Amino acid sequence: MAGTQFTYNSKALVPAPLVTTSKAFVKTTEGKNISTKYTIGIAGTLLPNRGSPMSTGAFGINLPDETITTDSDKFESIERKQKAIRELFSEDGKTLLIVSADADIVLQCYPTVASISFDEGLLVDKSKYNISLTANEISTDASDKDVGIDAEFWGANLKSASDSFSINKSEEDEDIYLLTRTVSAASSIVHTSETLDDLGTVYAGLEPWQRAKTWVHERVGHSDYGIEDDFRDAINDYTFAGLDMGGSPGQYRVFSRRDSENADRLNGSYTLSRTWTLSKNEVIAIETYDISISSDVPNQGGTEGANYLRGFNTVYSLRGNIQGLESSGVSRYSNAIEYYGTQVLATGNTGSARWDKIIARINSADTPMTSGITFTRPFSQSYSENKKNGALNYEFSFKEWSLANTFFADMNINISENHDEQVIAAIPIPGRSKGPIIQNIGTTKLKVKNINGSFVLFPSGSYPSGGLGLWKMSQIDEIRSEVISLISSEPYNILGTGGQTSGWWVTSWSDSLDTLKGVYTTNMSIAFKGTGAARLLYEI
Repeated sequence: MAGTQFTYNSKALVPAPLVTTSKAFVKTTEGKNISTKYTIGIAGTLLPNRGSPMSTGAFGINLPDETITTDSDKFESIERKQKAIRELFSEDGKTLLIVSADADIVLQCYPTVASISFDEGLLVDKSKYNISLTANEISTDASDKDVGIDAEFWGANLKSASDSFSINKSEEDEDIYLLTRTVSAASSIVHTSETLDDLGTVYAGLEPWQRAKTWVHERVGHSDYGIEDDFRDAINDYTFAGLDMGGSPGQYRVFSRRDSENADRLNGSYTLSRTWTLSKNEVIAIETYDISISSDVPNQGGTEGANYLRGFNTVYSLRGNIQGLESSGVSRYSNAIEYYGTQVLATGNTGSARWDKIIARINSADTPMTSGITFTRPFSQSYSENKKNGALNYEFSFKEWSLANTFFADMNINISENHDEQVIAAIPIPGRSKGPIIQNIGTTKLKVKNINGSFVLFPSGSYPSGGLGLWKMSQIDEIRSEVISLISSEPYNILGTGGQTSGWWVTSWSDSLDTLKGVYTTNMSIAFKGTGAARLLYEI
């Protein structure tokens, strides 16, 4: 390129290298042009005693030839010139300028350096080098930067872009569809002196990942819940679901929108996934739940369909999760709370009606293992919530044996009995090698039954406190009466058929009531009238 001046970052390469340029469109899979990429090839020659850079590594213009005679000096000169070239092109975005002998600008750009290589050789007479550059533009005039580029991509300088969607029917509800749209893009750096931002001022001064993010948000729109008309038509006309979306009765409406973002700052990429919940019916939350049954000792002889999972100390639990959906300006948390109070626990009701929906789930036709069980209310419950995410978790547990009982949520009763067995006398005889003489006295021991019980009360006492009904000490006789009724009935029935003072006597009785914890305890001993002769073991 005789008479042509080649500079990069205001430093000249002499002799001027040969330059090739090519232009390519970056396309999406469907063939849209999203950006332009120029490739610039530079092929030059370094001479040991001539040109720029000099043997010292410095650059200049119109430099005289240097006197370098020995091969070793020539070798060192070439090495320093190679190092100077590598250092010069170690920075991206500097001005690359080619000016003709007539002082006309042939090419000007602000490239990114892709590679630098030097040909193999003795490095004594010369060294050929090749530099590969890429550029977003090769002119200072922005008027040609949009040629062949789709308007929506102007200024974004994207290197890739995609817009995909998926439709899935909800596993929790047949009438709910989850529509997810994923829009992603990756952008390349725009150097400070480049003029691409003239095409899209919204991208001015942004890093590549920010350019990608801006383009993604411009494409998906800014509506809180809406779905763009063209996207809605595509869902309606060209998908298996064929969802007719709109606000009229019978049309699928948007009840929730959730976004997730992913940005990669080093790779200049950004992805937005937006999921809508669509349904013909009003949906404010999505719920999942399961039922579990546990027993200390399992049923040994039951058959399927007849509560074959029942055993000793069987606990039936309903455990669920509610994810609220944001809709019409109502938060996910508020919708989750409303759903819980109307579809799970009837919070507006008192008494047995409060638990009807929960019990119906356990006793439904879908769970034959609980057939024949009548629950009235749970003996324990747990509840947790995440207000930020609008999620609730709950669990209710039921025990079969006591739930028809008016007072008790749970209890632990232990009954022991001292039998009315023979009374004997052991009479020691001095010198008798066979030990003492055993003599039947002809009477029996006192028959005593000891009852130790702990009872957890439902919060249904007559003292209101924070929404609870605490049990007052003045109500302890009610509790005692309920305990006596319980232990007098099957399967306990410890009093038998006789009456107090004629068949049995209470010999000791102490009890206590923890009003704040709702726990009643009792310890009782009852002596019974003798039944006659003591029983023989082999006759039991």
